[in-house]
Amino acid sequence: NFIMFFVLIVFSFLMVLMSDFSEIQLMAFMVNLLVISALIRWKWAFINIAVGCSLAWFINKHHIAVYNLPIEHLSSQFNTMYLLLLVSSALVLFLKPKEGRYVLAEDKIEHLSERIEFQNEEISKLVDLKHEFLRNLEHETRTPITGITSLGQVLNDNYDKFDEAQRRSIIDDIARSGERLNSLASNLIDLSKLSTLKYKFDMALVDLSALAKERIEECQRLYITAKNDKTKFVLAIQDEIMAVCDPYYIGKTIDNIIINAMQYCKNGEIVITVEEDGSRALFSVSDDGIGIPDTELPDIFGAFTVSSRTRTPAGGRGLGLALCKKVIDLHKGTIKAENNPSKKGVKFTFKIDRAV
Repeated sequence: NFIMFFVLIVFSFLMVLMSDFSEIQLMAFMVNLLVISALIRWKWAFINIAVGCSLAWFINKHHIAVYNLPIEHLSSQFNTMYLLLLVSSALVLFLKPKEGRYVLAEDKIEHLSERIEFQNEEISKLVDLKHEFLRNLEHETRTPITGITSLGQVLNDNYDKFDEAQRRSIIDDIARSGERLNSLASNLIDLSKLSTLKYKFDMALVDLSALAKERIEECQRLYITAKNDKTKFVLAIQDEIMAVCDPYYIGKTIDNIIINAMQYCKNGEIVITVEEDGSRALFSVSDDGIGIPDTELPDIFGAFTVSSRTRTPAGGRGLGLALCKKVIDLHKGTIKAENNPSKKGVKFTFKIDRAV
C-alpha cells in the first residue's frame, strides 16, 4: 500500500506536474490510476488518488525549484523507465483478471473436491445405514413373524389336544405378534409419509393426559407378558393438560417412547409424567434401564439409528424415535433424550403447545 501510494500516485503525478503535463507522463499516470483501481476497491482508490495528487501538488509548489520541466530535458533512461512502467502496468491490467479467474478456478476445484469427498462419505454412511436397517428389519420382523407362523402351526396341528385356556393363550400370543408387526409397518409408512412434507396434520384440541393414559394401557396390553411383568409404572400425570395437536401422531409418539422404555427396562421402574410447562405441555418417560452412551445421544433420533448398547442384546429397529422427532418437529415442539444423572437409564421428553 505504501509503495502503491507514493510510486504510482505521488511520484507519478509529480512527474506530470514537473513536465508540464507531457503526454508520456500523463499517459503513465493514467495507466497507474487504472492499475490502482484494479488492485483495490474503488472507494479506497479514490481516497488514495485524491490525497496523493494533493500531496504531489504541494511538494511541486513548495519544495521543488524546477518548474515546467520540458520532457526533452529528461534523460533517455528516465523515458525508458516510464515506457517500461507503461508496459508493465498494461500487463498488470491484462493479467490481474486472469489471475483472479485462475485463483477462483482453483478455489472451485478445491471446493468441488471437498464436496465429492463429503458426498462419498455420505454415500458410504448411507450404504452402512441401509445394511443396518436391513439387519434391524430382519431382527424386528423375525420375532413376530415366527410367533405368528409357529404358533399358528402348533395351534392348527394340536387344536383338539389343547384345552380352551391353552388355545386362548396361543391366540393371544399370535395377536400380540401381529400387533408388533403392524406397529413396525405403521412406523415405516408414517415416517415415509411425513418425510415428503406433503402430509397435513389433523390438528385438534386434545386432552394429552387422557391420551397418555390410554396409550400406556395399550402398550402394557401388547408388551407386558408373564416373562417381563416385573416392570413397575409410576404415573405422574396431571389431569386435563390440553394441547393443540394431531391425536394420531402424538399418540404414536407416546407409544414409541413408552415401548422404547419397556424394551430396555425389563425389571425396573418407568416414570411417566404429563404436566404444564409454561405455555407448553410436557410429556416425559424416565426409566432405569441400560441407558444410552453420552456420545450417541445427539444422534439417537436419526432414522434407523440404534444405540450400541441396544444393537446386539435387545435389537431395535431405529424407526420409532426417528418418527417421534419428525412428528414433534412438525408440531413446532421440542424433543430430547438425556441420561438420568442420579441413576442408570434414560429420560425422553417432548414439549408441544398447550391450549391456554
